[in-house]
Amino acid sequence: MKPSGPELEGGDLSPDGAEPAAPTAPAQAPAGWGWRLLSPLGIRLDPAIMRAVLRIALPFMGAMVLRNLVGIIDYKMVGALVPVPAGASEAVRTAIQRDALAALAVSRNVMWILVSIFMGVGIASSTFVSQLYGAGRRKDLRHYATQSLMLGIYVALFFTALGLIFGRWFIGLLGLEPQVAAYTWDYVSIMLLGLSLIAVNFVFISVFNGLGRTEYPFFGQVVINLANIFGNWYFIPLWGVAGSAIATVISTSLVVAMFALKLWKDGLLELSRRVFRGMSRSLINLSLIALPSSAQTLTRSLSMFALFALIGHLPASMGDKSVGAAALGLGLLTESLAFMPAFAFSVAAATLTGQHIGRGDFEGARRSVLHAGLLSFAIMTTMAAVFLIFPYPLVKFMASGNPLVIPEGVRYIRIAALSDPFIGISMALLGCLRGAGDVRAAFGIGLIALWGIRIPLAWAMAVPLGMGLSGIWWAMTLSAVIECGLYLWRYRSGVWTRIKIERA
Repeated sequence: MKPSGPELEGGDLSPDGAEPAAPTAPAQAPAGWGWRLLSPLGIRLDPAIMRAVLRIALPFMGAMVLRNLVGIIDYKMVGALVPVPAGASEAVRTAIQRDALAALAVSRNVMWILVSIFMGVGIASSTFVSQLYGAGRRKDLRHYATQSLMLGIYVALFFTALGLIFGRWFIGLLGLEPQVAAYTWDYVSIMLLGLSLIAVNFVFISVFNGLGRTEYPFFGQVVINLANIFGNWYFIPLWGVAGSAIATVISTSLVVAMFALKLWKDGLLELSRRVFRGMSRSLINLSLIALPSSAQTLTRSLSMFALFALIGHLPASMGDKSVGAAALGLGLLTESLAFMPAFAFSVAAATLTGQHIGRGDFEGARRSVLHAGLLSFAIMTTMAAVFLIFPYPLVKFMASGNPLVIPEGVRYIRIAALSDPFIGISMALLGCLRGAGDVRAAFGIGLIALWGIRIPLAWAMAVPLGMGLSGIWWAMTLSAVIECGLYLWRYRSGVWTRIKIERA
């Protein structure tokens, strides 16, 4: 894709009126800028690129923290506000709260599978927006942003219909207690009705990410959190678990309206019959990015289910299955504290890579990825040190002091922490491949690392080698290191610099 020139077609594109290149940094540091690391590598860092990376990563990181808080707040408020019959005994009250919380946990995991699909559409949107933004092609950017919105709605409507027809049957396959299954369907059915809003929200966030304006999703998430708290307070006492879903849909709709108004005012949405011109070509181009990206996210989610299944089928002599499942779940939740900054730097790497490629500045893309990778590596290494030195208080807090889970949780955290620096590098390189549109390679690497290495190695180390749960933890760590090596190999090959995202 070649830049169309320093000026944007049809006027300035930036939401705040800044120059188009503002979110990015020059490929070469000005004289006197930067400093040389005290290492044999002699890596020269540029403060301007550092600022560009942090400007994108920090608001995104804040939005992720707030997004995780929504889940925590939902659990707390459902447990406290779920309606209980008047005069019910303490045992009945406890049972209702237990069933409601179990249903909420199951429902959120079911919805996460659908979110994985929308993430693919979002990645495609961000890739096109960042490259077209860098190229200064305003008209094409507006077209692809609108087509991304259309694609998200089409996908959401398809899964809404599918879910409403087969959802209750699918939930029945999970073997839940009748009351838990009923609560789960109440939640999921409402979320299915609001699925198009959730998809549109993902697309809007991705458009802002592609522009490098992650502060807008951050402020949007603040609105969602506040509206969700008020909605939970009002609706949960009336409709129980379903009330939490209603609050989520309403809070999302508020932010969707805000984002739509902002993008429309800035001329980034095409609301006319012209939106259908060239529609098939652009939808094909978007799908070629979205499908592998969705497959990669879904593959990773399913690999976690496979690990839980493996733990559930371990011989009794190799450890308590319930303890192992709890340790893995709590460990993943604890490690998500470290994954949030790594994911934020991945988004920064994707945005800056796409914008630089749009301008034909591949050296600038490489330098941006280097800076994002170093920052991600530094933070993940720091978090790894914390996990290695202080695993006990972290696991004790997450496990609510359960003496059976804590020892295995501590073992998991310490072993998994060894892979955190490598995951930091992997996430930055993954962002580079996504920003360049090299998503099929990213999917292939994830498939090899997770299903070709992690799952078979976990079984081999746990059962034939007799390592039990520790074998699974070590397999996860080793596969993460190998995955980092595969991403580094793909990055160094330079193939990503030759990807053309407009193929149809």
